Amino acid sequence: DMPGLEVVQGIKAGSPHTECIVLTGHASQTSAIEAVNLGAYSYFQKPFSMDQLLLTVQRAVEKHQDDRALFDSEARFRSFFENASLAVAFVDLKGYMVEVNDADCEFLGYPRSELVGMHISEFIHPQDLALDDDLRRSMMNGERPGFEVEKRYVRKDGKVVWGHLTVSLIRDDQGLPLYT
Repeated sequence: DMPGLEVVQGIKAGSPHTECIVLTGHASQTSAIEAVNLGAYSYFQKPFSMDQLLLTVQRAVEKHQDDRALFDSEARFRSFFENASLAVAFVDLKGYMVEVNDADCEFLGYPRSELVGMHISEFIHPQDLALDDDLRRSMMNGERPGFEVEKRYVRKDGKVVWGHLTVSLIRDDQGLPLYT
């Protein structure tokens, strides 16, 4: 005694990764759009082709498996990133911190909420900035895949500390630079 779209809504609320396929005898463009907006994988109007339904179920299962594999991969990466004993950060192409791990926060003495969004010039020792710029430029020009350098950093408390920096350029699937 519950409309199909309410069933989809309830399933998605309790188990958002469940793929739902709507079969209805009361199809309309509005209900099809609403079903998709609620997260339904597919929408069929009765009568329907059993072959098409089976193919859609197979594809929904494959999508669910792919989504699960991606989720597991992301969880492994997140765990590695967060639990690394070395400071690790993603820096955008303009030099702003995008993501940092706990070790980076501890090394620089900043809480994550302050460190994310900071420009690297705010904690790299002023005398070491020019060296960093030259190395970054050569990396961005494709002259080198990355670089390693020892440099000084200025912690939040003002203390100057030495660190060994390894920089690698991360590219998107078209080969365009994303982060360092």
